[in-house]
Amino acid sequence: MYSHRKAAIGETEPRLVKNFFRNFRKEFFRANGLALALTFLGVVCFYDLHFFRPFDGILFDILSTVAPICC
Repeated sequence: MYSHRKAAIGETEPRLVKNFFRNFRKEFFRANGLALALTFLGVVCFYDLHFFRPFDGILFDILSTVAPICC
């Protein structure tokens, strides 16, 4: 989109490849950051449910109430 605007105002050589890779890199890291955050949340929920399931007590009651809401 940026290159179309540059071509419309008279710039003869829009830098398509440079703009593509700059935007690709920015969006790539943004998407992977979201995937990393969601993976971390999934791992925390898994360990929470896997390791604290056999326990009894107030900590287990709190975690078993909060974990299904968060996950």
